[in-house]
Amino acid sequence: MSVIVWIEQADGQPLASSLEVLGKGRELADALGGSLDAAVLGAETDAAASVVQTYGVDTVYTVTSPELENYRLSAYAAGLKQAVEAS
Repeated sequence: MSVIVWIEQADGQPLASSLEVLGKGRELADALGGSLDAAVLGAETDAAASVVQTYGVDTVYTVTSPELENYRLSAYAAGLKQAVEAS
């Protein structure tokens, strides 16, 4: 079973609170015997995904689209669904 953490970002960098959640996510993933995955969504995802990879994540899923530049529930829900289905 995978544990997926949604990584919120601002100015191309992951928010500190999202990085903190990765620590708890690792504990859960290890207890479940699964992987720790992260989902980075936005108009630009490369920089944030690079930072997240240094936090011991097994897989980083990126969903990049101009529609994700500003938060919209429907667009983000669709992007998160893609990440969940890929894991």
